[in-house]
Amino acid sequence: MLVRFFVIFLLCFALLRPDVSAAPAQEFVVVVHKDRQLGAVTAHDVRRMFLGKISKWPDGQRVLPVYNTKDGAHKGFSRSLLNKSAAQLKTYWRKRLFSGQSMMPYMADNSAEVVAYLTEHPNAISYLPLDAVVEPLKPLSVGK
Repeated sequence: MLVRFFVIFLLCFALLRPDVSAAPAQEFVVVVHKDRQLGAVTAHDVRRMFLGKISKWPDGQRVLPVYNTKDGAHKGFSRSLLNKSAAQLKTYWRKRLFSGQSMMPYMADNSAEVVAYLTEHPNAISYLPLDAVVEPLKPLSVGK
């Protein structure tokens, strides 16, 4: 009886864990304005841009990271490229803000808002689901 209870408890615990999701994380691409002239950049450089550690493009313009926090691609982007959960990322930026190291990046509510922001700000960088990339944006070639 005790063994049966223990097995059922472990099974319920495994199925109800908050980090287990039935839906896979949506794929994403890192995007910039089509006029932004760049060769391939490394994943390390992109990570540093989105964490506010690289603040200038090679031409001297300020890098404006744009987070697409309410889109399905955000979780995959945060985990795979930034090595942080969404909660860890929010905490990271709050610490930078309250310590005076930087301002909070722009937080878009959806892919259309990302497209509009990057259209207006050619020095911005963001990420979108694969099927949401439209003119005047282009995918950025991110190498290892």
